[in-house]
Amino acid sequence: VAFGQYEASVDAILYEYDPDFRRRRTKERLKSEQTLGAAIRRLRKQRSLRRDDFKPLAAKTLARIEQGIVKSVHAKTLQTIARILGVKPEEIQTY
Repeated sequence: VAFGQYEASVDAILYEYDPDFRRRRTKERLKSEQTLGAAIRRLRKQRSLRRDDFKPLAAKTLARIEQGIVKSVHAKTLQTIARILGVKPEEIQTY
């Protein structure tokens, strides 16, 4: 779509101005993500937990893991996350 010198895709316009479209796209994106961080985020949301609920792990650290900024998670950190989520560390990736 072109408006004078401004040009944008229809998806970009819909994403900006249509909340239902934005929700559907976000849901599709999250469903398709297969990373460890995405699996942790899905489990955390399923269990209605906040990032602050993962003490002694900092909420910022958990956010960085979920966003994929942290590529390698220490075993102790993964055990803490799994314990709070109520799963085994090796099972997290399957969610």
